[in-house]
Amino acid sequence: MSVDKLQQNTQSQEQLSDEQLEGVAGGVDFDQLRRENLDKDAVDFDQLRRENLEKDAVADPAQ
Repeated sequence: MSVDKLQQNTQSQEQLSDEQLEGVAGGVDFDQLRRENLDKDAVDFDQLRRENLEKDAVADPAQ
């Protein structure tokens, strides 16, 4: 399916009300999941920065 056709199908679909979304979600707190994922992403980026700084220090000990 082409991207244009997919966008048209998505735009033509009816929006769900908050009550309908709650029924479909089965009680899942999506806001909580988003916060948890953001926290995980932040931790991962901090860890990557530390690892890269350590690698740079080993690769160029003159710094």
